[in-house]
Parts: sequence; structure tokens; C-alpha cells
Amino acid sequence: VAPVQVVGVIIPMQNEEERKLMESKIETIIKGCEKAGLRAKADLRDDKNPGWKFNYWEQKGVPVRVEIGPKDLENNQCVLVRRDNGAKETIAIDDAAARITELMDVVQADMLAKARRERDSRLSVVYTWDEFVKALD
Repeated sequence: VAPVQVVGVIIPMQNEEERKLMESKIETIIKGCEKAGLRAKADLRDDKNPGWKFNYWEQKGVPVRVEIGPKDLENNQCVLVRRDNGAKETIAIDDAAARITELMDVVQADMLAKARRERDSRLSVVYTWDEFVKALD
């Protein structure tokens, strides 16, 4: 269980005004997620590039990442990225918090189903000691 369920990252350009607007959009999405009961955080650090942040939060186990870049800002949209399968989804910024909440349920169900399949594929039923020893190999 990740301590942070959703992280927001901006892909900034040199334009400071555009950066501030992206930060406010990310903050709006993060607040919407928090209102829905999710543990969310915006990573607005200036000293790290977006790729570094993506890797950092993936290693922390955050299941969903929200990205906003200059082209997304123009189109009033954001990109949702799932950690479990890398799938990307572009949606309107206004719909982001609701979609992220739905996506968290889907990610949970998919990860649970995968874990159960993996577990079940490794189980063996044995009735004798010889079968048991053979199953160990």
C-alpha cells in the first residue's frame, strides 16, 4: 500500500506564467482527489526534471501519475498514467479527479487478479510424500 496514491507532475517550459498556470491546475486536481478520499500530492520541485520525478514516484509505488504539459494546458487536458501497466489516458482537467477515483478501483482489481493468477499458477495439490518431493522441484 503506497502512502501516496496519486502524484501530480508538471512538464514545464521556460515561460514562468505558463508554469504557474500548470501548477494551479495540478493543485486543483490534487485537491479534488483529496476530497474523494485519496492520498494525493503535487510534486512541484524545480530542481528535478520530469523524468526523474516519474522514476522517483514509480519507485515509491504510486499507482497513478497525473501529468500536465504545455500542449495539455492549451487543450485543458491532462494525462493519467497507470503504474501497473503503463497505460496512458488523456482526459479533461475538470473530469480528472472523478476519473482518478474510478481508475484507482480498476488498478486495485487488476493488481489483485494478477496476484491471484500468479499465486494459483504456483500451487500444487499432493497426496503422498513422493508427490510432495516431486512438486518441490
